Amino acid sequence: MSTCDRRELTTLDELPRDGDALSAAGRARRDEMLGLLGARVRARGARRRIARGAALGAAGVAVGALALAVRPVGPPAGPPGVAGRGVAHGETGAPEPAGPAVPAPGATRSAHAPAPRLVAYVSNDPGAMERLRAAPTRSRAEVIDDAALLGALRRAGLPAGLVRTPERVTLAFHRAPSNDRTP
Repeated sequence: MSTCDRRELTTLDELPRDGDALSAAGRARRDEMLGLLGARVRARGARRRIARGAALGAAGVAVGALALAVRPVGPPAGPPGVAGRGVAHGETGAPEPAGPAVPAPGATRSAHAPAPRLVAYVSNDPGAMERLRAAPTRSRAEVIDDAALLGALRRAGLPAGLVRTPERVTLAFHRAPSNDRTP
């Protein structure tokens, strides 16, 4: 800063107070500034309200999209008339009286008749896993040592060597093996 730019610093005690008289030009500048500043403050408040509303709207849209994404698609899990009732209806677990689950051909149901109950009673069968288990298969993999591997490759017409590093073991072929299997 050069010496010609220096100005005297003023303290707050030296500034005019509300009761102090301003010149007419000073009052006009003050009123003009207050009008401009008031408009800017109101505009900034409006922008903040709009931004908050947009953020809340976006959050609402995101929650709605998530709700639509996780809702089940397709018809209800149970047959009509069974929704809301558990499979084991009743306190005792005793089977309900048997009745026709499907109306007889030609029979009509009234609009007020209860829907038929479709309940299947399933018991545990400990032998099911044994009966349905897949038969064990023997592995066709054979574990051989390095010399046997190199000998098998040599007999197949693919002479190679082994390169061992701390991270891996690599086969290094003398000639690149071709995918052509024609004699």
